[in-house]
Amino acid sequence: MEGNKPFFIFDFDGTIADTKDVMIRIANKLASDIGRPALSEDDIRFFRDYGVKEFIKKMRLSFFEVMRLLKKGNEIFVSDKESIALVPGVIEAIRKIKDMGAKTAIITSNSKEGVLKVLGNDISLFDFVIAERNLFGKAPKIIAAAKKAASSLDMCVYVGDEPRDIEAAKKAGVKSVAVLWGFSGKQSLMPLAPEFTISSPSDLLGVFKSLSVG
Repeated sequence: MEGNKPFFIFDFDGTIADTKDVMIRIANKLASDIGRPALSEDDIRFFRDYGVKEFIKKMRLSFFEVMRLLKKGNEIFVSDKESIALVPGVIEAIRKIKDMGAKTAIITSNSKEGVLKVLGNDISLFDFVIAERNLFGKAPKIIAAAKKAASSLDMCVYVGDEPRDIEAAKKAGVKSVAVLWGFSGKQSLMPLAPEFTISSPSDLLGVFKSLSVG
């Protein structure tokens, strides 16, 4: 049955694309544009340990500043895509779970154009891409993706590298996969109790097998 196939929904930045360095460059460029100092090493560590929402509070950014900076950041991301590499081994792992019968999608706060430019022909590995700019609204998108894929929520996993990814999965009622190669570290991810924690893209095969058995 279609609804019984494991459905992997992926975050993009830090999960599929290795965007850590470019995101720091974008953040520093945007900080300069609004008259703020460049991120310090402490700022970057705070971002990794506590996630986007707490970082925004720390920096005292208004909602309108966040939305304006996110829009500008997406524009810079698209123009800087040549410097962005895919996480080593992630495409091979996704291809393997696809061959085993998984359905796949991407939900991202990046522009779809940027995702397409970075992935190139590998975009064919995903059934669809949902691009949205709302920092805190991924849970409804996860539910919408499951409906679009005709997948039951108990067969869905959301794969991400930030606390907000794990939180969104829980709000949506799906399992979460925390990846440890992205921007956030164990300190911010483990307290949220993701169902799966993986340190290598090849570990996605074990997640697939767990879903299939369950």
